Amino acid sequence: MQTQLQSQEPTEPSSLALKPSSEAVRAFVELYQNLDKEQLHQIRDVYSDDVEFNDGLHRVCGLDSLCKYFDNMFENVTACRFIIDDVIESGDQACVVWTMHYSHPQLNKGQIVEVPGSTHLRFGDKVHYHRDFMDLGLMLYEQIPLIGSVIKAVKRRAAAA
Repeated sequence: MQTQLQSQEPTEPSSLALKPSSEAVRAFVELYQNLDKEQLHQIRDVYSDDVEFNDGLHRVCGLDSLCKYFDNMFENVTACRFIIDDVIESGDQACVVWTMHYSHPQLNKGQIVEVPGSTHLRFGDKVHYHRDFMDLGLMLYEQIPLIGSVIKAVKRRAAAA
């Protein structure tokens, strides 16, 4: 799989006319479509006090800890945007398919990195479980100088086998 990079602002997919049926998922989608440092206060409207959050790198329990996690994330990235590609709901669970576009000054020479992924949600009135699934190699390890080229070479070799 090849690393996908973009140097321009991502565009909205035509499928963005998604209409989640539950209020919790609707609020989640709206938050992530507009997520930036100025919108972080809305996290408290979407997640429950006892939220369990796992993005594959960090496991965070509790709403206050989650708010600190997002504050820290936005201190370290120069851009972060989510495009919601699809939403699949079943009862009190949902899967949200997304593409994240982010840049970090120490990764990929500060250029935008595009990472496809999905989030498994469990919810009542608010989201109480959030688990992200993505290629962490693509998101992080391949973007680190030196290490990235080694990981890309290993992936190419594995794909050719």
